[in-house]
Amino acid sequence: MGSGILLPTMWRASVAGWGKALPQRVLTNAQIEAMVDTSDEWIRTRTGIRERRIAGPDESTFTLATEAGRQALAVAGVGAESVDRLAMAQGTIAAGVFRRVLVIGAETMSRLLDWRDRSTCVLFGDGAGAVLLEAGDGPDGLLSCVLGSDGSGGELLWIPGGGSRRPASVESVTGAQHYIRMNGKEVYRFAVTVAPRAALQAVQQAGLTVDDVDLFIPHQANMRIMLSAAASLGISPERTFVNLDRYGNTSAASIPIALCEAVESGRIGPGDDILMTGFGGGLSWGAAVLRWRG
Repeated sequence: MGSGILLPTMWRASVAGWGKALPQRVLTNAQIEAMVDTSDEWIRTRTGIRERRIAGPDESTFTLATEAGRQALAVAGVGAESVDRLAMAQGTIAAGVFRRVLVIGAETMSRLLDWRDRSTCVLFGDGAGAVLLEAGDGPDGLLSCVLGSDGSGGELLWIPGGGSRRPASVESVTGAQHYIRMNGKEVYRFAVTVAPRAALQAVQQAGLTVDDVDLFIPHQANMRIMLSAAASLGISPERTFVNLDRYGNTSAASIPIALCEAVESGRIGPGDDILMTGFGGGLSWGAAVLRWRG
């Protein structure tokens, strides 16, 4: 089921700062060829990925998240003591509960991969992205937000072992149950359906049309999924931001990293309307329209 939220003009959440953190190590398709039965051509034509970042021994989800959050606070010119809470929550600002919220998406997916499984190990990378949301009463900020989930597809993208249902054991470890497992065909079918549907719902709830969208930032999961979603919406490749080729699928960090790079590269300007949409395990999905601060 999905639900939409039209955020009120008063106390709308506006982006005041942004930042990203990426591991130093680059793992190319050519290097993966030496690890698993695949090829650079196979990976590029099916996913659009050329390389990805992999966390080193001294890097973790925490260290990447901390650096991305530090950058976001620095851009905004505020200290950590000015942030009310670390949370994935824009509605708290709209409700007047908090003035500032630091939202961080961070992943070290490489540590959850079976490097013998080419259906997953070629896809994912590590990284973190952050935005500092700040209460404002102007025309900018989050205009709408759509969220949804469908638990019936939970086993299409999951980690079978390690939880309370299947705690760690000799059998779970030898059976490689602590790695990501994915039914790629079914996840693809789900994504190309739900991503444009949620995106269109978010655009309509914001009182806009697709033609009003200045930049489309989809979850950087697979090039074919992103281009299919854009085409379904009638958005040209020129209005679609892509960095998948350099980072792979960084999961929860994907859209924050892309947003940060879009700002840094001049793809986003004052007053621009940005459409973002994502999907993931659960199965779950979301979309939002953000008007950039003028």
